[in-house]
Amino acid sequence: MLSASLDVAAKAATSAAFLSCGQVCTSAERLHVHEDVCDRFSFFVSSTIMTGVAPDWMW
Repeated sequence: MLSASLDVAAKAATSAAFLSCGQVCTSAERLHVHEDVCDRFSFFVSSTIMTGVAPDWMW
């Protein structure tokens, strides 16, 4: 969805990929991102990983 909040989506995708170290069957392995927002989404994902930002519910 082109109107989605990319910051929120990036944090959720990062959590899905790294939660439980990928040892659960629901761990994210692939993401399908629209080409119009791919660069911006990638920036948000890399920023989330670099800063170690995790959602409040994880703690």
